[in-house]
Amino acid sequence: MNAAEQPQDHPTLAKYPGHPTALYRGEDGVLWRVPLHRDRDEAVAVPVEDLVQARGAVHQLKLMVERGFGGDVDLEMMGHVLAGTSAADPPRTRREVLQYLDGLRDRLTGSLPEW
Repeated sequence: MNAAEQPQDHPTLAKYPGHPTALYRGEDGVLWRVPLHRDRDEAVAVPVEDLVQARGAVHQLKLMVERGFGGDVDLEMMGHVLAGTSAADPPRTRREVLQYLDGLRDRLTGSLPEW
């Protein structure tokens, strides 16, 4: 960002008056001021390449778990990381982690454009 460039207020700011903001430069090159906090299920633009890479990483992680990676403690910690700030209980067993990874993969796939 050069000294003369001023960010534009993103239209979503209207929904979050007074909330903290961040600067985001979109693929179009425009520098936006966007709300830092959003509703949990609100769509946030993510580059398609990032979604494809994330889906590939989830697939590789699932293969590792299927092949026996980690003990009970590792899987429980992985479940906590995967669930993040979700209100749902994190997966704890190998079977639960695999099911969670399947769901995560499906959600990522559902976010990809239909080619």
